[in-house]
Amino acid sequence: MANLGSGRNAFEDLARLMGGPRSKDAAKITMHVFSVDDNPAFGATVSGDLTKWRSWLGPALRKFMRERGLPEMTARFDYVHFSPTCSPFSILKQTGVSGERHLEEGVWLVLLGMALVLELNPRVYTLESSWRGKQTLRTLPLMEPLASAMHRLSLCSFHPCDYHKFGTWWTNVPRTVWTDRMPRECSERNLCLHKLWTFHHRRVMENGQGPEAAAFPETLCRLLVEVAMATIRWHLVGDD
Repeated sequence: MANLGSGRNAFEDLARLMGGPRSKDAAKITMHVFSVDDNPAFGATVSGDLTKWRSWLGPALRKFMRERGLPEMTARFDYVHFSPTCSPFSILKQTGVSGERHLEEGVWLVLLGMALVLELNPRVYTLESSWRGKQTLRTLPLMEPLASAMHRLSLCSFHPCDYHKFGTWWTNVPRTVWTDRMPRECSERNLCLHKLWTFHHRRVMENGQGPEAAAFPETLCRLLVEVAMATIRWHLVGDD
């Protein structure tokens, strides 16, 4: 899979677990994660500018495949996830709390990132951005063609995450597969486990900064991989 721009998440940890010891009867599934982020602290496969992917993609992919002893890649990526930075669309930027907004730069990043997703030609893709705000990504005209592929998730629904943050998700996963496997969003009628036990969220985070704010819960990463695999199995017979 490819993990584009989402920082320090649990996809790499899942790949290590999936490659660990198994019983002889267990299905052998190996997961390799090609990650990209402009922050070197996250230790991505490529620490570089996502908007300049045409200059580094080919050499980086060949190195990635060679280091893992994989054959020259001729097939499609199974799963690509893309999380463009949320700060240009932040509600804090809209209110002037955290400085000047750069909406045009944010849109440019999204367009070039989506072009990279198309170049990687995945069987399954997910795209994630913040939900709240008058000019968040979901409200912009460029996302209108993907309106039918849009979902809303609350991070606190993925135990043990205990902070409340809504995210917008777009995916080509069939809606029935997505809704059957993803938990319902946290609401007064459907409380997450943390609020059910403690009657509150530890904190509410919208457009937060820092590693904890950026990272997805491990349970969410695991479900994303499971949903991608279920979708691939569903389509595989007639796909190629």
